[in-house]
Amino acid sequence: MILEFPVEPLPKQSAKFYETYWGIRSYQPFNVQKFKNIVRKYALVQRPVGFKLFDDCIKVDATFYFRPVSSMRKRDIQEIILGKIFYKKTKPDVDNLTKALFDCLNGVIWVDDALVVDYHVRKIFAPDTGKIVMNIESIVDTV
Repeated sequence: MILEFPVEPLPKQSAKFYETYWGIRSYQPFNVQKFKNIVRKYALVQRPVGFKLFDDCIKVDATFYFRPVSSMRKRDIQEIILGKIFYKKTKPDVDNLTKALFDCLNGVIWVDDALVVDYHVRKIFAPDTGKIVMNIESIVDTV
């Protein structure tokens, strides 16, 4: 199953805390909530009719596409447009990107992200806007 999310990749962020008269409260920043809602909606729309949540071992191949940064040379941006791959070597880390994406898909694509036993992740620059593309496959557990 291939899923595509036309949203700028966002890394997993810790909950923020503040103190009130009634005690300490936690909240997620608005951009984190918005990212989660967009990913979940696009995943629901792309599920095939009669889709059943993955409930066994899963293999995931994910690519995070980022907009070119302003400091990139124009020649490099032209090469990206022509299809050359430029890997993003700066933050955010792939583990935080993966955590954010996998948490969004709990209960929508799979029962729990603990079922992902094999994954491959890339961060590359896209010619225009950021997006996330992932391929999800069920694999047979031979044990």
